[in-house]
Amino acid sequence: MLAHLIDPESRTITSVEVPDTGDKLPAIYKHLRCDTFDVATLPNGDGLYVDDEGLLKPAYHFIAVRGMPQPFAGRGLLLGMDANGRSVAPTTSIEQLAHDVKFIELLYTNVVVVRDAINPSHERILPLGNVLKTLAEEAAE
Repeated sequence: MLAHLIDPESRTITSVEVPDTGDKLPAIYKHLRCDTFDVATLPNGDGLYVDDEGLLKPAYHFIAVRGMPQPFAGRGLLLGMDANGRSVAPTTSIEQLAHDVKFIELLYTNVVVVRDAINPSHERILPLGNVLKTLAEEAAE
């Protein structure tokens, strides 16, 4: 099955393969490049798999997804979930995801650049303390 991989370092969102049956964990770990993960549920029920220890590592690249309360460090992998809690293909299209994702890069200790996934050349440089407020205001538009 296809999943959507969000890579803030390369500023890309791509379709990647995750096994339909059997053990999906090796593929999830491989795509996220981590040892442990957590899942944040989007408003539509899709699950965003992220590095559970992302904020414990030196992090310079983050993703923010509309509908989520805070950015996540490192890569994200979007999968859907069936009625039994099993991973399935996401219901969110890759095109819709591109509209909902922002890439955040730490430039200096307290300065970040925020780029829209749909148009990475559109960037804003912000003080670190203003990121959540700015993302919330943009999500409300």
